[in-house]
Amino acid sequence: MAQDNTPILPFENTETFSSLLFREKGENAEGGIYRHFQGGEYKVLRYALHTESSEELIIYKLNSAADTQIWASPAKRFFSEVEGKPRFKKLKGKENESS
Repeated sequence: MAQDNTPILPFENTETFSSLLFREKGENAEGGIYRHFQGGEYKVLRYALHTESSEELIIYKLNSAADTQIWASPAKRFFSEVEGKPRFKKLKGKENESS
């Protein structure tokens, strides 16, 4: 809930949560493959909301069939910068890769 007790669920609008989130960030609403600033490629699987705070979360995994660990990161952190570089940078042309 927002300060004024109104729901802060972006998908209550006519657009889906993921398209709102990624339009705001200038990214593709379908997710895709991202490179972490320290290396490693990750596949965005889903977009979610925290059950208590309604914080926007990015659900992702290492872009490898051998690694099945699933991760969740607050969207603000996922799209933040570290030392002037994006924490995760979308890789062009890898949106439809399967792993």
